[in-house]
This record gives sequence, structure tokens and C-alpha cells, in this order.
Amino acid sequence: MKKTLRIMLAIVLIASCFPLNAADIQIYGRAHLSLDRLGDGENTGNNVSSNLSRLGFRATTQINHDLEAFVQLEQLIRYGQRGSEFASRDSFAGVRGNFGSVRVGYFEPPGTVLRATVDLFNSRLGDSRNIGSGNDMAFDVRFRNGIHYQSPRVNGFTFDLQYTPHDDVGATTTNDQEGLGAGVNYQTGQFFIGLAYQSYETEFNRPEAWRLGTTYWLTEHWMLTGFLQHASDLVGGDRSVAGAGALYRFGDYSARGQVYQSSANDIDETGARMLVLGLDKKMAPTFTLYASYGVTDNEEEANFSVSAGGRDTGLTPLRGHSATGLSVGMIYDF
Repeated sequence: MKKTLRIMLAIVLIASCFPLNAADIQIYGRAHLSLDRLGDGENTGNNVSSNLSRLGFRATTQINHDLEAFVQLEQLIRYGQRGSEFASRDSFAGVRGNFGSVRVGYFEPPGTVLRATVDLFNSRLGDSRNIGSGNDMAFDVRFRNGIHYQSPRVNGFTFDLQYTPHDDVGATTTNDQEGLGAGVNYQTGQFFIGLAYQSYETEFNRPEAWRLGTTYWLTEHWMLTGFLQHASDLVGGDRSVAGAGALYRFGDYSARGQVYQSSANDIDETGARMLVLGLDKKMAPTFTLYASYGVTDNEEEANFSVSAGGRDTGLTPLRGHSATGLSVGMIYDF
């Protein structure tokens, strides 16, 4: 922890020696904290959670008229538990131009970006990862040694391709633990839709998943979301996930809710359904207060959570029991 703080301090001091506009350096972050009442089906307890709080540094340099170099270093901050690791979130370097962008580093694959785009409770209680990556699935993790290409936007379409030769530390001659991600997105006006594929290699199998996600602003107040996922080559067998959500804005408030359901795998009674409702109050452009309540109803052989997915205090319920949570939180972006 002390070493991490020394590195962060050095970067801040170096950055402060230059005018930010001239050097194209940006320091940014998010403080996202919540007080939670979580239950595992038999007992409940009070918790404090730091939910993907972060501190980051970005820099860009214009090489010539058509080419720009960029770098990002981002660290997870755990306010409640004093734990952190430098460059533990999306950290990379690359170049971009009329051809699109190419970067190398450690970052989320296209399927994770798509899921977060349509998730109304991303990094909150009721995060869709509780169902889409819960139980025996792991489709929302960053790949080490990632190589990523993103195309320029053409008629509303963008394409992403990511490859990881070895999702581990050190050198390799076998290229085991490979990872692959790809996606295509379409945006026009108030409508967005994306399709993504992801696979990763383990010692025993190669799980893969297809994801389809969409958002649509019906009016300036109403937005609807939808999500479909099919995962195969899992230890317990294939699973399908479906989700839908709605958001309504009125003044400085927004009410939201979503429901996600996972089918059973090859074992009977291993499915689950999650429902979460919430209310936000935007106190300032960069500061939001919120409250939410969620429950995941597990079948007899399942133990999906309602409080995991981008949160420090995810509680796994007892098998066959419902996971519950009441959360009051704040999000401050800077």
C-alpha cells in the first residue's frame, strides 16, 4: 500500500510541473461509497462498501495531423478497507487516428463494456453481473496482456476486436490461457444496440458467451434497456440470461428498476431471478445520492448474489436461499 501511494504521489508531482492543457494530462476519479443492509437468506448485517471507486491519469500527445498517442493508468481505491493496487483497473497505451485506435494493456473486453452500457445498476446493489457473471460464470473480468483494435464510427457502426495471448504474468511458449473478445455496436439518435462475443481459456475448458444489449430513449424522460446472454462450455453446462430495465427522469430525480433471470444449467434447480428498484437524486452535475433495494430469488441448488459485481462487500447467500439488500450511497466524480 505504501509503495502504491509513493508511485501515485510521484505521478501527481510530475504532472503538476506542467500546465495541464499544454501537456494534455488529465487527473480524474470517482468516489462511490454505500451503506448496505445485506442478507444471506438467514441472517442480515450492516456493511460499508466502496464500489469501483478509482483514481486515474490520462495523457495524450499529437504526433502529427493524423496520429495521436495516448496512455491511461487507473487504480481501484477501497475507501473502507484501505486496500489498493496500482494500475488495477483499465491501464493501457496506444495510438489512434483515421484508422481507429490500437492499444495494449489491461482493460475490459467488449462484452463487459456492452453489459455495463445497458446495466442501470452498474457497480451498485443489483448489478447485472450478479446474474450474468454469477455462480459458475466469469465473463466480466479484464484480460492481462490485451491487444485491442476499435474501428472508427461508420454510418453509426463501430467494431471491436481484442486478443490476449496469455492471461497471466510472465513469459509463455504455449499461449495457454488465451482470451478473445469481439463486438459490433450501432448508435443512431436515441437508439443503441450491440452484439459481443467473448471466450477465455482455463485449465479444463474454454467458456464462451454471446451478449446482445440495447437501450432506447422513448422520450426525454423514459429509457428502456434489454439484455440477452448465452454461455456455453461451462463446468456445470450451458446457461442463458435475459434482462430488462426501465428508467424515468423527473427533475433532478431518476427512478429505475431492472429484472434479470438465469436459466438452470445441466443440474436441475440452479436458476435464479434478480429484481432491483432504485431512486437517484442528482445534487450537482458531479454528485449523486441514491437508494436501492434488491432481491435475488434462488432455486434450490443456486446461490446467486444481489450485492456482488463491482462492489467490495458482495455477500454470497446460502444455497437455495434469497439474497437481499438495501443500499444508500453516494457517487462523486471529479
